[in-house]
Amino acid sequence: LDNGLVACSDRMRRLNWESLDPDCCGFYRRELGVLRATRLIDGAIEETRPMFDESCPRGLEYGRSSYVIRMEAGYSHLLQFMGSSQLPRLSRIHLFAESVTDEVLLKIPLGRLRRPRLYIFGINFDIMRRTAIPNPGDSHGAMFLDRDGLMLYMMTRGMPGGLTGRGVAILMLLEV
Repeated sequence: LDNGLVACSDRMRRLNWESLDPDCCGFYRRELGVLRATRLIDGAIEETRPMFDESCPRGLEYGRSSYVIRMEAGYSHLLQFMGSSQLPRLSRIHLFAESVTDEVLLKIPLGRLRRPRLYIFGINFDIMRRTAIPNPGDSHGAMFLDRDGLMLYMMTRGMPGGLTGRGVAILMLLEV
């Protein structure tokens, strides 16, 4: 595959990260740059550029940004935007997978200390906070905030209906 990412199985899945910051019809669309996913076990890199929201009435330059990237289920990945150290305040993260055994642990640098709040099925899932990095097999949405390293660890997994949007996680980053 491109960029040196080698899959040893058919466990390649798509992850969509959509910036939900209220940029539409306000200021220009926020430039986050390229989204890079680094598989932590071997350092393989996958990069993607944003796909733009065409539904904004003021034009493409004001709409939301959506990043679709390939990931291999069963591994941990570092996700980082290369054009900005500041993450969107509101994001939609979705792993397109039908099987609950398909899981990806995301390691997300925050840039500065923020308090994450997670919503799944429209419900605040603060019960998913952990005191350590989520282990393999942990629940969808399990997360750990490393305050010293300014990292957020979040478990995403597939679920029945996952190819049609079921199980989308809304990540809100609040200022501390």
